[in-house]
Amino acid sequence: MGLVILNGKRFEDNDFVINFDDACLYGRDVQLLESSTGWLNDTCIHYYFRRLASKDNSRSIFLDPSVVSFLMHQCDDNDDLVDISRGYDNWTCSRLFVPINDNLSSENWTTPGAGTHWSLLVIVPAQSPLYLHMDSVPGSKNALTAQAVAEKWEEAYWLTLPYQNERAIRVQELDVPSQRNGNDCGMHVLAAVRALQGVEAEASVAVYRAKLADTLEKDLSKNTMFMKDFRREIVDEIASFVS
Repeated sequence: MGLVILNGKRFEDNDFVINFDDACLYGRDVQLLESSTGWLNDTCIHYYFRRLASKDNSRSIFLDPSVVSFLMHQCDDNDDLVDISRGYDNWTCSRLFVPINDNLSSENWTTPGAGTHWSLLVIVPAQSPLYLHMDSVPGSKNALTAQAVAEKWEEAYWLTLPYQNERAIRVQELDVPSQRNGNDCGMHVLAAVRALQGVEAEASVAVYRAKLADTLEKDLSKNTMFMKDFRREIVDEIASFVS
């Protein structure tokens, strides 16, 4: 059993640490964030998304990984899709940050809980909409997943309208720095979302690309320990909530 110490308190795997805006962290989750070899789980992603959302004034939606899983695995009929679309008001928000998880199998990626790799899909509804995908492992099968999620999300939107519209969905790939190990994909997603949060939602693709280059690429090129430091920053913030 693992152990993490926060603000002088000891937490084992199943010990409750904090609840931030319905994102509950346990000792095992903080251990993943703290370890340089920790592969982030859904809870870690959701927690940091809630932290970013708490500081956001742009009407962006930071989608919980469990919602993406529900959309792809458990929405069995149109009523479920309509509920998701209306519940998240996803076409009147300025932008959606969607965590993409894939088990690297083009045949079986839809198996719940089988994912081994994170990437990021950004949806900008006002731009027809615009779908942007960022993957720290170039050529991974996550592009297939991002395409499927984009198609499902748009299907949910059209079901809320009195008319239907069939159109091809094009997900554009944006280059991001490649991860340097086999476990930092989730950290790359968090870093990309943090970098893009300051971009106007309806900015051009070129602006999104430039922001990634000016922040994430520079950070990683200047500091080989950037991801380790980023992990420490998140854990230190969690510790500040522990009383």
